[in-house]
Amino acid sequence: MALTASETHRLGQAIVAISVNPELGTPVPSTLLRDYADDIDGVRVIYYVTASDRSRSWRTSNA
Repeated sequence: MALTASETHRLGQAIVAISVNPELGTPVPSTLLRDYADDIDGVRVIYYVTASDRSRSWRTSNA
C-alpha cells in the first residue's frame, strides 16, 4: 500500500527533525535503535544513528 501525499509530507517532516537532531528519539532498550513518535502528526519512526556528529566528521575529513 502506497503512502498518501499527506502521509508522505508528515513522514518527511519527521525525517527532517531526526536528521537535524538524531537524539530526538528515545533509545530502545538492548538495541542500537531509537524510537521517534509525533502523536500530533501521527508519525512513528524506528531508526538507528550511523554518525553522531556529521559536522565533526566533515571537518576531520576536509581539514
